[in-house]
Amino acid sequence: MTRDKKRKAAIRETARTTGRRYTAVAREMAAASAAPSFQLGALLAECASLPEVRPDWTELDHEWAPPVFESKLVGTAVPYGSVLELAGLLAREGRDAGLAVESVSPEHSAVVTCGHRRIQLLISQANAWELCRIPHCADRRYIDAFTHCTEHFSRCDAPALVRMGQEWAYERVERHDDNRAAAGGSSEVDDLVKAAVVQGCYDALAKAILDGLFGDLDLLDDLWINPDQQLAIRHAREREGARLHAVASAVVRRRQAEGRSCTGCGRHLVGWSGSRPVLRCQKCEPSQRSVDPVIGMLLKDLANADRRTP
Repeated sequence: MTRDKKRKAAIRETARTTGRRYTAVAREMAAASAAPSFQLGALLAECASLPEVRPDWTELDHEWAPPVFESKLVGTAVPYGSVLELAGLLAREGRDAGLAVESVSPEHSAVVTCGHRRIQLLISQANAWELCRIPHCADRRYIDAFTHCTEHFSRCDAPALVRMGQEWAYERVERHDDNRAAAGGSSEVDDLVKAAVVQGCYDALAKAILDGLFGDLDLLDDLWINPDQQLAIRHAREREGARLHAVASAVVRRRQAEGRSCTGCGRHLVGWSGSRPVLRCQKCEPSQRSVDPVIGMLLKDLANADRRTP
């Protein structure tokens, strides 16, 4: 695919997900691509050297406004605190992190991008937080492990959903490290499960969540010496597995009630598999199970041998 075709595909996708007109999205994306990029270190240099200013604001009261400086890189007055918060969010990337301005709303906020990450600099609150990674989505990420808002989970592919589920489980364990058996039961991950059912990766997501929360069942004896702890964690894993399956089953019942035919071949749908999309039959969407490459080669050799045998 050529660069121009990729650009037009990105515009169509953004217009479809946001419900906005193609031409408006095209103009904004062209302006964003033309916007000069800069490094985090340059913005920090501005923050450290430029004096405080009092802009001619019409909506924001100076009495309650945070200290700001006029940033030439961002294109508006920016609070010192917002830049420091941004530096904290990009601590792993360091001072060489490349930034670009996606949008600016004076007196309110500015959105800057760093790779796929979108960060909103709040002008009225001297704060910064990450937004959903879908361009021009204004929803804030309320859970650090999730790179998208719940509305846009459906735009993520299977590896992204599984990765978010695993990261969420690890963060959840940190909050319940003193009582691992209590790590389950949270509805925070339910929207992720619903998206995985539609995407066809529920089995992989559920395993990533359960392993992240409670550890591998085969290693339970090594991780927990106390038999009572082992039993409590085993029961907790079973309860959480049943809860996740109940969430997934509700999605299956609802989606199949909307149209009980395969979207591929139009045949009546019977049953459900957690390793294929909810509205695709096994014939049109066979389960994608990972096979060890060595085992795969052996199976292929055996099949070839059978064909050669008279």
